[in-house]
Amino acid sequence: SPSPSPSRSPAPTPSPTPSPSPVLSRLELQGGQCSGMVVATLVDGTQGGICPLGFTMLEGEALCLQLGFDGVQAIPLSSTLGVSAMLDVIGGVSCTTNGSTIEGCDFTQQATCAVEDSQGLVCTSSKCPASDIRFVGGSAPCEGVVEVKVDGQWGTV
Repeated sequence: SPSPSPSRSPAPTPSPTPSPSPVLSRLELQGGQCSGMVVATLVDGTQGGICPLGFTMLEGEALCLQLGFDGVQAIPLSSTLGVSAMLDVIGGVSCTTNGSTIEGCDFTQQATCAVEDSQGLVCTSSKCPASDIRFVGGSAPCEGVVEVKVDGQWGTV
């Protein structure tokens, strides 16, 4: 008599494939030569601002280096630089290594941000006009309150 065929266990149900994380296509500053709102463009063409929550000088340094500047001077909200956030926030940036470019940072797509403003950035470079950025009230040349000149008026960052 033929032997019974071995019992087969049902094939495991495949787990859903996680959707790929968004990939940055381009970063730019909108609003000024060396300062403005950080605007990210994803590979799918989505464009928007960066959420300022959790954004530190470390992320600012990475973004300024990526954009071809020498470093970061300040990380104000974009509205304090006279740049209106006309784009929705599309994500956040988190870096763990000082001095890295944006490739060494994580980009997280997010639909909302608890702050109704986008991240701004003031970068440093020899190509930046010195008259547009100053420190006031510090005990050393690079200490104090950061002020930016917009349309001929000095404002606090």
